[in-house]
Amino acid sequence: MAAIDGSGFVFERPPVQEISVALQVAEFGVMPSFGSDDLLGALHLDGDEPDGLTLATRFRGDDPDAGAGGWFTLFSLGTRRLIHDTNEGVANPAQEEIAQMLGAVVTRQVTREGDVCGDARLMVFLCDRDDTIAPEVRAALGFTD
Repeated sequence: MAAIDGSGFVFERPPVQEISVALQVAEFGVMPSFGSDDLLGALHLDGDEPDGLTLATRFRGDDPDAGAGGWFTLFSLGTRRLIHDTNEGVANPAQEEIAQMLGAVVTRQVTREGDVCGDARLMVFLCDRDDTIAPEVRAALGFTD
């Protein structure tokens, strides 16, 4: 499966697998090989029209078996660790880059689709940083200080 956005960037594996690997290697300071626009394109969040898909469906891509072998568990653990490290201010630059990308994904998911995704809701709830998840997104989901 290859997801392509307007820039010509290609994910060779389903997004959940690409991001899981990027989360793991970012812990060692390795920068991701893709950017926010690439990720938004691969997840079909680069357009303006809502399609009602959840993040789990987007991360699976066109492969219904993309989550097999524990990829969603690896993604979930990596994302929670990333959110913890960024909240605590101990993330390295590669982790910060991925945090900003995932923040853009969650922001786009919530602003375009509304509150249709428990995974997006959980990431917003766990993230304490306004530079990653905007206060407007928090408010849209009912999370206020």
